Amino acid sequence: MTVTAAKDKWILKKRLKRFFNPERKTRQGLCEFLDALSDKVDVYIYGGVIRDIALYGVDCFKSDIDIVFTGDESALESVWTNYDAERNNFGGHRLTVDHWQVDIWPAESTWAFKEGYQEFESIESMLDTTITNWDAILYHWKDEKIICKDDYFKDLSSYYLDVVLDKNPNMLGMCTRVMRYCGGKAAAKEVSPRVAHLLKQALENYSKQTLLEYVERSFDDRYLESAYERLAEVKTLRQDDLFPKEMGIQHTRAMFQ
Repeated sequence: MTVTAAKDKWILKKRLKRFFNPERKTRQGLCEFLDALSDKVDVYIYGGVIRDIALYGVDCFKSDIDIVFTGDESALESVWTNYDAERNNFGGHRLTVDHWQVDIWPAESTWAFKEGYQEFESIESMLDTTITNWDAILYHWKDEKIICKDDYFKDLSSYYLDVVLDKNPNMLGMCTRVMRYCGGKAAAKEVSPRVAHLLKQALENYSKQTLLEYVERSFDDRYLESAYERLAEVKTLRQDDLFPKEMGIQHTRAMFQ
């Protein structure tokens, strides 16, 4: 059965409740962990897990789970100890709950805030720190509340891809993620000028081998290879277009001028 992208909060919330179902053995420990964490701080599931469930459905997500929180970090010292948590690269902690790998960090310590690219005013400020508009979504665990921009579901269901923050401590990783979105099973059908510019940079700055080696280390798929071949071919054949006409080239014209 083909799963289409979620068109509204109601559909996505149903999917999230199915995924985070404590009656499923593979989710029970994770849900108990999130409940216990929520007794100490405000917990928000962030980014990838929500994005993938929104795009592909409940059964496709098998990656890491990212969590941010607001509240007293010192209240979580026992959590770090009980789960043998290790420091990650983002000022937070990485731990394993059952077989799920979890990265958790204070929202205010997110890289974009620490580096001064964005100002933290509230948890909604997190929506301005993501790589793409598809990633810009949060789920408040205790209140079961989805937090996103007004046009999030319109963009997602039409497969319109934009870059939210064009600064990143790992530009190679940023480029490969955006390029994968152009060749995956829910490939972008329209892109913004910022995406077009980023992809142009990726083709100019990184070899195919460099991009593929990074993907092999970081992701369990081959979506980037098909995206690279298509983008490289179009760049060679039509210097004013990045995508074929059916993929919304009106958003990418003149990028190679």
